[in-house]
Amino acid sequence: LAAIKNVGRAAMDHVVKERDESGPFSGLYDFCNRLDSRVTNKRQMENLVRAGAFDAFNANRKQTFDGLETFLRRAQAEAEERRSGQFGLFRGEGKQAEERPRLPETLDWRPMERLREEFNAIGFFFSAHPLDSYEKNLKRLKVRSIAEILEEGCGGSVNMAGIVQENKERTSAKGSRYAFVTLSDASGVYEITVFSELLSQAREIMQPGQSLFICAAVQFEGDQPRFTAHSLKPLDRVVVAAAAGMRIVVESESPLGSLQGLLGRQERGKGRILLTARTAAGLGVEIELADSYAVTPELLLEVKALPGVVEVGEI
Repeated sequence: LAAIKNVGRAAMDHVVKERDESGPFSGLYDFCNRLDSRVTNKRQMENLVRAGAFDAFNANRKQTFDGLETFLRRAQAEAEERRSGQFGLFRGEGKQAEERPRLPETLDWRPMERLREEFNAIGFFFSAHPLDSYEKNLKRLKVRSIAEILEEGCGGSVNMAGIVQENKERTSAKGSRYAFVTLSDASGVYEITVFSELLSQAREIMQPGQSLFICAAVQFEGDQPRFTAHSLKPLDRVVVAAAAGMRIVVESESPLGSLQGLLGRQERGKGRILLTARTAAGLGVEIELADSYAVTPELLLEVKALPGVVEVGEI
C-alpha cells in the first residue's frame, strides 16, 4: 500500500502499528478515528479508496470516496476533544454512536471509470483490465494481443488494441516530431512508434487512459518486436461501427425505468436494442426498440448491472 501514489511508507507504518497494538479495523469510521491526522491525510486516503484498499468495508468505492471528507472531519473533531479532555463529558456512548456520520447514498463509479480511478492511484490496472470487456469485439476486429504476437514471432501488419499508459514525444535530427507510446492490453505492455504525419493527426487521442485501435507494422529483432503505427483510432468508435446491437432479457417490469434512463443518456448510433420479456413459464416476447444506440462494452456492463436484468449479450 505504501507504493500507492501520494501514500508513502510512513503513513502505512502508522496503520500497521495501530492495527498491531489495538486490533483490526472494524470499518471506515474506525480506521479514520484511530489514525493520527498528522501522519495520514485526505489525499492519501482518497488514493487508498481509488486503489480498492477499503473494499472489504464497502465495495462501493464512489460512496466511500464521497463520504471520506465527512468521516475525516468528524474523526478529527473527536481527536481534538480527546486531547482537550472534554470527550464524553456531555454525551454517553449511545449519543456518540448516533452522531457517527453515514456514507451518502450514491451509485458506484461506472466500470471503466472505476478502473481509471484505480489506474490513477496505482499506476497500472490491478483488479481487471479495461479491455477485458471488449473480448468479443476484439475477436470480431481480428485484434492480436501482445502475448499472441510474441508467441507467434512473425512480422507483418497487425491489428492491436491498448490503453495508453505513457506518451513521449521526441524531435529527430531533421526536426520532425515523433512519439514513443506505451500501451497495455490484458496480456501485457508494449511500445509503438508514431511518426510525424500520424502524430499530428492523432495527438489528441494519444493521452494516458485512452483506449485505441491500432493498425501497425511489426518487425522482430531477435525475439523483440518493434511496432510502427500506420493508423490510430479511438477503440470505442471502431467497436460501435462494428456492433450490430444487443439483446436484453428481463423477467419483470422493475428494471425498465432504470433502463430507459440509462439509454436516454447514451449516444445514438447504429446498434439495435432487442428487449425480451421472459415469463415465469419460460415464454418470451421480444420487442425491438424504435431508436438505435452506440452499443459499447461499457454500455453492456452498465445494463447488466441493473437490478432485474437477467441477461445481456451482443447480437
